[in-house]
Amino acid sequence: MERPYGNARFALTLDNSGSTQSVALVRSISGGEPERDAVQHTINQQSDNVTSRVAGAVKYSDMSIELGMAGAPAFWELMNAPEKNEASSFSGAVIAYDLRGTARAARKFTGVLTEFTLPSLDASSSNAMNLKTSIAVESLSTDKPSGEIKPPAGKSASEQLKWVSNQFSVEFADKALEESGKYATKVDGLTFKREAHDYIANGESGRVKMKVPGRLTTPDTLNITIPTVYAAPFNQRLADYDKDKVSVPFGVTINMWAGTSKKSATDRETLLSIVCEGCVILSASDSGHDASGGKVAMTTLKLAVSTVKLEWPKKVEPAATPG
Repeated sequence: MERPYGNARFALTLDNSGSTQSVALVRSISGGEPERDAVQHTINQQSDNVTSRVAGAVKYSDMSIELGMAGAPAFWELMNAPEKNEASSFSGAVIAYDLRGTARAARKFTGVLTEFTLPSLDASSSNAMNLKTSIAVESLSTDKPSGEIKPPAGKSASEQLKWVSNQFSVEFADKALEESGKYATKVDGLTFKREAHDYIANGESGRVKMKVPGRLTTPDTLNITIPTVYAAPFNQRLADYDKDKVSVPFGVTINMWAGTSKKSATDRETLLSIVCEGCVILSASDSGHDASGGKVAMTTLKLAVSTVKLEWPKKVEPAATPG
């Protein structure tokens, strides 16, 4: 009789372009379960109609994975693979271990990455940053590994320690707005999505059902919070729009840098740059007033965005920390 084991020790591996890559620091994995719908089947007989229910085709629920931002570049490559004419789907495995490090089960899957959500940035928080992803599962199988298979090392924990939610800068590519960006206190998370379409083909062994990736959809809005005292240029820009003046788009770059860096503000290691182009101001909403609060007055800027690109540069020079 086999002993039950806990579900707290597990590993995720991804197979992309023929190579297997271990993804460490995965917080949680859920979904990907096989399921079938009950299909009503009616037969017309002489005496009466006979209705029965039969099991439909097997399908799989979407798999949700939350992991540390240190693993984000690998998932971003998978998200962009269809645009690069690379494999439209990928395979991977979730390996479960017991407390002794023995592999007890391996769930192998193939699928299409359909959602890639970056976390929010908050200058008042020192929390670690986690990426949320979703996979449309195409096929699934469960194997029982044998032997003492140790959990893969993957990226070290020190890489994840660099990703802290309060280490960022916002740069507006507009002379009238660039000063306000130095005092940004919050940036809402961004979600990239891709539809996965079901496609059925006739293969040598019978009908084959597969997932075909659709077009990648980038975020169309960006929310940035700044102190109200620095919101005047944005309010003036909105007033100009109301006077039918020409709306000139501008760019916004959000740099995330290493939270454990000991270097000066002009020579920090930048981990990710979010480059937004074709931005226009939609609204500038104040946080309101409360006589019992006494909090700093803040304004949330809502921007329409034409294009969003993610860049993992080795080094850039982010704007100096204000003050």
